[in-house]
Amino acid sequence: MSFYFDHGSNNLILKSTLFRGLPARHAFGTRWEDGLRLRAGCTGDPSAEEDPGRPPIIGDDGGLPGISAAWLRQVHSCHVVVARRGTGGTESCQPAGGPAIPEYPPPADALVSADAGLWLSVQTADCLPVLLFDPERGVAAAAHSGWRGTLGEITARTVRVMVGDFGASPGTIRAAVGPGIGGCCYRVGDDLASQFERRFPGSVVSPAPNPRLDLASCVRRTLEAAGLRPEHIDVCPLCTSCSPALFHSYRRDGEGAGRLYSGIMGTGVQDVCRL
Repeated sequence: MSFYFDHGSNNLILKSTLFRGLPARHAFGTRWEDGLRLRAGCTGDPSAEEDPGRPPIIGDDGGLPGISAAWLRQVHSCHVVVARRGTGGTESCQPAGGPAIPEYPPPADALVSADAGLWLSVQTADCLPVLLFDPERGVAAAAHSGWRGTLGEITARTVRVMVGDFGASPGTIRAAVGPGIGGCCYRVGDDLASQFERRFPGSVVSPAPNPRLDLASCVRRTLEAAGLRPEHIDVCPLCTSCSPALFHSYRRDGEGAGRLYSGIMGTGVQDVCRL
């Protein structure tokens, strides 16, 4: 499998061939996505009032009519929530097997839904965006996997919710790991390097005194251990930190770094679409 660039009006996005021909739409954002900033609940009219708390929906030519969006207050956790499409653009989220969360957006780092037309969005700036889809059950998921989430296996927890709450099968789930900081640039401290080396042997790609971490390889291993087939996992080879022309990076740019928006949704129909 492989990643490739696509574009609409004034935008550039990344996609994985893993989802091609499936009843889903997806996109990994780049820094060139100004033309994609249609907000949830808007019609595409640039004069329409927008909720500033809502992230952009990534869609071809800036408009995907008839869809809603769900997003998170990301807190670098291992919390997974189930998102459900509401009426009038009002979505709800709840922990797997738990009551609805009154706070929206919920403090969590992964979303799962089987509702067609509900765009599940995460934002990153070096951490890894992970998009998952089971074409047999129409279940989609989006996860934000930083070093804390990777150590805590947030992607495996997401797979368990897809399986336990929606009847998905690990053997049919596809997972694409989007652009994040690579082992070429991700220098970490000795203590964190030791934690990862114990949990994921070989994930530290350079020795002390300047250890560097290959986070994406850890996510791949976690997904395989959760039951996904190796050929159903696609990992983007691009590094956000050393690709300033394409991506925002917190490690490179500091507090002023922008954010990359990625997302996925099931369409409910076999949809060989551009996204």
